[in-house]
Amino acid sequence: MSFPFLRKSSMGMSMDSGNTSFLHFGDIISLYTEETADLRGFLSTLGLVDDRCIVELRDGRPESPPKKFRDCLFKVCPVNRYAAQKQFWTEQKRFLSGESTFDDDMMHKLRIAAEKEKEQNELEFRKTQGNVIQYGTTVQLLHVKSDKYVTVQKNSPAKCERNAMKVYLDRAGNEGSWFIIEPAYKHYVIGDSVAAGNKISLVPYSVNNQPSAGHVKHQLHLSHCLLKDHQTAAEVNCLNESTEWQVYMFLLFNENQPDIVKSGDVVRLFHADQQTFLTLDAVPKTCPPQDVVFLRMTNRPSAADATSSRALWEVQVVQKDAYRGGAAKWREYYRFKHLATDMYLTAVPATSPVKPATNGRRASLMHMNKSKGTLERTKAEFLAPPALYADGPESTEECSSSSTFFLVPVKSDFPEADKKLLFSLDPGTMPKNKDVPTKSYVRLQHDATNTWVHATNASEKQNLYYSSKNEKGWVRVICENSRVDKETFALLPVSPNEVRDLDFANDACRALRNFIRHIKSGDPVTKESINVTIQLLIECIFFVTNTTNHMMDPLQINDFSPSRDRQKLLREQEVLDQVFQLLKAPFMPRQGVTEIGPLLSSPSDLSEQRNEVFKTMFQLCYSLLRYSQVSYRKNQEFLAEKFGQIQEQIGFDLLAEDTMTAVLHNNPKLLEKYVKTPHIERFVELVRNNRLGKFLDYLADLCVCRGEANKKVQELICNSVLSERHRDIFMETKLINDEVHIGWMGQQPRRLVDLAESATYSTADAEFLDYYRHQLDLLAQMCQEQQYLAIDPPPERKLLNISQQLPAELVLKCMSDARLPSEVRASFTRLMLHLHVVRGSPLSAIRHARLWADIPNEVKVQSYKTTSVEGYSDGGRARVGDQFATDVLNTVESYLDSLRHSHPSGPVLHKDAASVCTNKLTHEMVTLAKALAQFGYYTFDDLLTLTENLLNIVDTSPHSAQTELFCEPIPARTVSHGMTMIHRVTQSMIGGRPRMVDSKSVEKTSMEDTVKAKESRQLLVKTKLIVAEILQFVMDVRRDYRITMALSWFKQNFPCDEHGVLNHTANINERMAHELYEAIYQSSGHELHLDGGDGQLLLAILMQMTMSDYPPLTSIALKVLFRHFTQYQELLEDLKQVQLLVSSDDVENYRQVDRDLFILKNLTEKSELWVHGDRHHSIDGKEHDKDEKT
Repeated sequence: MSFPFLRKSSMGMSMDSGNTSFLHFGDIISLYTEETADLRGFLSTLGLVDDRCIVELRDGRPESPPKKFRDCLFKVCPVNRYAAQKQFWTEQKRFLSGESTFDDDMMHKLRIAAEKEKEQNELEFRKTQGNVIQYGTTVQLLHVKSDKYVTVQKNSPAKCERNAMKVYLDRAGNEGSWFIIEPAYKHYVIGDSVAAGNKISLVPYSVNNQPSAGHVKHQLHLSHCLLKDHQTAAEVNCLNESTEWQVYMFLLFNENQPDIVKSGDVVRLFHADQQTFLTLDAVPKTCPPQDVVFLRMTNRPSAADATSSRALWEVQVVQKDAYRGGAAKWREYYRFKHLATDMYLTAVPATSPVKPATNGRRASLMHMNKSKGTLERTKAEFLAPPALYADGPESTEECSSSSTFFLVPVKSDFPEADKKLLFSLDPGTMPKNKDVPTKSYVRLQHDATNTWVHATNASEKQNLYYSSKNEKGWVRVICENSRVDKETFALLPVSPNEVRDLDFANDACRALRNFIRHIKSGDPVTKESINVTIQLLIECIFFVTNTTNHMMDPLQINDFSPSRDRQKLLREQEVLDQVFQLLKAPFMPRQGVTEIGPLLSSPSDLSEQRNEVFKTMFQLCYSLLRYSQVSYRKNQEFLAEKFGQIQEQIGFDLLAEDTMTAVLHNNPKLLEKYVKTPHIERFVELVRNNRLGKFLDYLADLCVCRGEANKKVQELICNSVLSERHRDIFMETKLINDEVHIGWMGQQPRRLVDLAESATYSTADAEFLDYYRHQLDLLAQMCQEQQYLAIDPPPERKLLNISQQLPAELVLKCMSDARLPSEVRASFTRLMLHLHVVRGSPLSAIRHARLWADIPNEVKVQSYKTTSVEGYSDGGRARVGDQFATDVLNTVESYLDSLRHSHPSGPVLHKDAASVCTNKLTHEMVTLAKALAQFGYYTFDDLLTLTENLLNIVDTSPHSAQTELFCEPIPARTVSHGMTMIHRVTQSMIGGRPRMVDSKSVEKTSMEDTVKAKESRQLLVKTKLIVAEILQFVMDVRRDYRITMALSWFKQNFPCDEHGVLNHTANINERMAHELYEAIYQSSGHELHLDGGDGQLLLAILMQMTMSDYPPLTSIALKVLFRHFTQYQELLEDLKQVQLLVSSDDVENYRQVDRDLFILKNLTEKSELWVHGDRHHSIDGKEHDKDEKT
């Protein structure tokens, strides 16, 4: 170490060296204290999961700083102002608890004021950066690693030394973060400049410091008390005892440039030629774990996207003084420290042969400038190494000479003295100056062996440390004597936030591991240690969900966009692995002096009051696992491999089942791979033991993935749930005296209507009815997409036949019974859809293949049918009978009609929490109406009535606009008037925002209401989406109708005989074209406008839909809007595609093929060879077209 008295003489000459310079705002420093030989160390912290300030005793000195020196670095900042922020924080707490008198507008103003104050603080920092600090100056110390301020909490005692004040790290800081720099010795006075190497006292500004003579001020103080949970560290607090802190410069303000590599920077080393990152990881399935350095190959399209937290390296610029950092210069010495493991890069002699990457030039080219004799000697001496890099087959020879070294990781207790860790940087291109810019290309030279870092041939298996199905390959890295041009690495900078995230994940993993070790040790588990772990799990949840409002319930975070990088970190840094260990630890025997029994004997113990804290901990663990897999396949696979462990803890209210179903919900491959019969049986047992509806929901969730039925899992569930063994988990439904009764098997059934009435005041009846509703939902999911094992199973399977248990008449009766709750009616409506309506294939709305003989002479809307119903057709009406079809249609129509007229003033649908049940029923009714339309239940006339009702139901414009539209007796309007109305509607939506924002009161109500309001909004937008899809379908039917009209007009005007020969020559002219146009568009008047008027309401509602924040709705609304204005073009395109069959032979052949195809299709669908056809077009419809084209 360089002593101060030796440096004093050179102070004026080397002001920029940093070790003898003055202290400035913006400098990064470390603070060292040495009271005794044992009580000494740097001011430090316990990582990012602990806010305490400590001094790690006897861990490093200025000549050999501690391993975790990043924990000891602080940036000197000017004082921030906190008045506006403090007011905002105070009022926000009151506002969220409902105690504030401020309204939304005032809170918004406070928020803006706080943000303005932050901007002013940043501006102040930029202005003062580089100013010399004098004694008496007030500063703030920003901990670089955690980005938090050292802060004194005046009203809180320290944890160990109770007569002192608490010192901690605060994210934003406050007035307690202000410290006055005072001299430790009397030969300095207030106003003198502070120099690096001086000893100072840090006096908090917020503490009243008016001491009487001879008394010491309160200051940042090193306590003699050791931390109870960290015996090698002493507490730092605030006490009126002096502690001298020596200032050591790490980085000067002018060295700390963002575009230059410097000490403490974290980089990724990206091999430019192989497009891979230099990574350190443990080879899987090695015991003990073998850490290796390699270039990780990836399957990603862009290799630069394959970022891993295992590929982060800290740059250490080697300086004369070990505590000093600096800006990187070319051809100086560096150490590369792996951020996650604290291991260093070095080179060791090769222990096995390798095949280097083939290069386009000889390695010995550098020797060519020597004399002839030297050249010959060089050839003889380096005969083998040049061959390694020669072109052609010789380059594949193995290299195992002593000149080859492996790049490996190594731990080092005293890196400052270890020359084997030193590397120098050689520029890839001609440098502009001595500084090393970020993102520059460099070659790495190992100093001790004088070798250069090279990649090896990735295609050779012997060069791979590891490869598997998921890992393309870990390529060995070597060091050789030759400097090869292409062996360059890009120094890609890593943002401080990303490094901070890695530090947090690392520290969280270590803290969890220590707690698990504490449980296993057999020592008493204190309430404090449990609470610390619970707080850590909550922090991890906020971390992975990117939640800034830390007052939220961590178990109820619904609206969040997960951070993929943070999800990845939790897996890579083994946090998720430790969470699974934590879920096992309390149930395992503990190792004390003798073996002790486990903390808890089984998961059922968690329901006891004394184990409430453990239950909370387990719920947080499963919530963290659930949040960490959202929209991230790799984490989903990681969790799926642990299903065996998760399944053991299902059914104890630990949220384990929620986690399991969340993992599988949107991943069909995982669903099929990991869900087997035992998993289904376990859920069925839970249903039997608990009789709770939510367990039926878990089974229902497994049936459907991404909105589509998963046939394989559906079959597993049907075979299990509908078997005779499990018949007892279902309630029976019976029709007695024209009233629906439900009840458990073998018990007296009760009237459904009576149950619905008593459920309003009886909790038991409410749970009974809730279970029945979930049962209906499960049955509907099991029947989805025509699963015949549920709808109509073969008798030999001995499965419950749902269509016999719940016949169409019974389901129809329940869904139309207004005495039942809306939610129960919605469940019956959904069951009706999947069990009785969706059968066979949906009908094609447009038919381009026509029989000339079948074209009518007169076309009317009232009598027009979308398709000709043949005797063998599987259209809905033909299968269920006309009477039932009429009853279903009447039920849907009467519901929609009554809903339309239920709100004569204002919008029909509401998005508040109270309307969620009504919206659910409306959504199911509209979904059913869509299926009824597609499966041929509706005539064209009925479809027009349906669309008119639906448009009025989803209309959210003010009532005045509607009355103006429907009540004004004006026969026609100008386009400008219509556009004015649309403009007014859209303005009302935009202008209506303040009224919607008034729902801020939702924040003051319970979380449950917030969730319901969100569900209500989602149902509303999904209902609008289905209405838009129905509009699409009806437009197709209208196209078909117009094709028929056009063909009918041709048939009337150009008669022909039975062989298709015209009776007289056709004479097409402009007049006839005009007549055709009038026949199709003018004669029909307004009956083909979908809103029952002149089309303006349709346009207004489509405009409303396009302004939705739900992309699928916006997209389909735009399509319908464009189609509305391209009706003529559509008809012209259709007429070009129409194909007519005229001769009797062709007609007969066509009908025979059509009939045979229908029979074949039915046989295939009813068999167990599940054919997945296009769900939106019938198979026979496609075959018609194909047959006609042939």
